[in-house]
Amino acid sequence: MSHDRLAYARAAAGDPSECAKVADPTLAAECSAFAAQHLAATDLAAAQDRCATIPPGLWHDECGFLVCDAANVSVVAARRCCADAGRYSTRCLGHAVTREVTAAVAAFPRGAEDQAWQAAKNASIRALGPAGEDRAEAVMVRILADRATGFTLTKAVCGTSPQQICSATYAELVTRAAAAQDKDQQALVRPACAKKVSLQRATSLGLPPWDESLNEAAQTAFSRMCRR
Repeated sequence: MSHDRLAYARAAAGDPSECAKVADPTLAAECSAFAAQHLAATDLAAAQDRCATIPPGLWHDECGFLVCDAANVSVVAARRCCADAGRYSTRCLGHAVTREVTAAVAAFPRGAEDQAWQAAKNASIRALGPAGEDRAEAVMVRILADRATGFTLTKAVCGTSPQQICSATYAELVTRAAAAQDKDQQALVRPACAKKVSLQRATSLGLPPWDESLNEAAQTAFSRMCRR
């Protein structure tokens, strides 16, 4: 193992001072960024000081992003913290918003998905303005889709969420089913496209099934997916 790689390995094992012994500037910057990330969970200020020692460039920006993420900063704190993330500042703030929206949804029990959606939407719009609704929907849909067994859209998956969210959740399940079959989503959907897609036709093509009570949500999802 080269001297640089040995120092890097020692740093990764818990001795960040070893990063200073790495001669290659790119490898040294990478080493410092990951050392700062590890430190950020317990001492964000110290982690940011370490990031500041990295010369301007990709790893300086990456370090700023990594430490804010590792510290799980709030949206309010992210506005300042993420400013040091350079090219990754928007993604950095987006991660903070996702954490806040996820926490807002988690504050409600199953059966109160409509209230969870309102809380998620409000939290995201406060952080991002009108565009925040799209971020809130993406997070809410991911949470609901994670409930599904075998990619099936059921009442237990959607709960009391609005139809737009339930419909988007079916589309997410289609995306996941396509990935499981190693297919592109549109390649899976296109053969099913029709004015109305029957449950039998959909499942025969490998598309996720749905409860009959959620047929309207599924049809809305197909209408959108088939327009792409």
